[in-house]
Formats: sequence, C-alpha cells, structure tokens
Amino acid sequence: MSPPVHIIAGKFPTQGGRPVIVTEEQFAACCCKEIVWAFTEEGMNYRGQPTLQSYSTIPTSAPWFRGKKGLTVRFSCEPDNGFTQKGTATAVIKTKVARPISIAWRGMAEGQSDTFDLFNLTVNGATLVSAHSPGGDNGYTTAPAIFSTASPKSVALVAGANTVSMTFDSVDSQFNTGVFYEITIS
Repeated sequence: MSPPVHIIAGKFPTQGGRPVIVTEEQFAACCCKEIVWAFTEEGMNYRGQPTLQSYSTIPTSAPWFRGKKGLTVRFSCEPDNGFTQKGTATAVIKTKVARPISIAWRGMAEGQSDTFDLFNLTVNGATLVSAHSPGGDNGYTTAPAIFSTASPKSVALVAGANTVSMTFDSVDSQFNTGVFYEITIS
C-alpha cells in the first residue's frame, strides 16, 4: 500500500517524503498563489479575419483550450483554412515559495514536411522543449510530433512570478487537419 499524499498549503505535495504528481486542484491549492494566462492567435479564419488577436479569456471557437484551474492548455489548428496559423500562450505563475513543478507535453503534426508545425516551450525565458512535424511527404496524415526531449520534465520555479510560454507556428497553410500541441502543468 502506498503512503498517503500529504498536501499542506504553501508546501509541495509529498508521498513517502518525495514530491509527487497531483491533480490540478491539489496543485493549485498548495503550490500557487495565482496563474494568469494570456493568448494570441493569427491566421485563424473562425472570426472571418486571420489577423493577430490577443485575449485573456478564450472566445468561443478559438484555437485555444484551457483546462480546469488553467493548468492544461492546447492549441488546435483549423483544417486547411488557407492561412499560416500561429499562437502563443503565456502564463505567469506566482508561487509562495521556490518549488519544483512538472510540465508534460504532447502533440500531433502534419506528415508532409519536417520543417512545419513548430512548437517551443520556455520557462522563465529558457527553452525547455521544442518540436516539429515528422514530415515524410505524407500530406494530410498526422503523426506524433518530434520533440527535442522526452515528456515530462521537472522545472524549478522561484518564489514570486514565473513565466511559462508556449508558441506554435504551422509555417504553411496546408495539411493542418488534426494538428495540435498541448501542455499540462502539475
């Protein structure tokens, strides 16, 4: 039988004296004072205009999805809308004390060229992981994106404000059906 998970406000959750992955609700309750997201998108046709848009509350039909407590975000491409699609999601995470967090990622990308569907994830300005499409001249097929390192990674946050930023660029205007990138913070 596993030892119980100990959750104390202001302290990282532990189990048997070691940090553990917890639910979004448990993480937000003990580890963070605040998480504030800002989003951009460009090349999306759902509004009838593919110009750059910025927002903190995700509008209906936007390419961004944010999970409970704001710990999961996902960018999904519109299928072949005729525009290069881009987006950023930037979170400012305010912590009570310095602590580690875990960030996991996943994504599907086009099968046409390995120079498309670019993804970058930074924490406090340092690149944690980048990715691109697998390529292979397979057109509209999608396959798991090629990441520079395996998911998940542990990251040390400092006490106070920390920035986590995810960027996406389709590079082209075709073969975007089923393309997405997602991160989860725990």
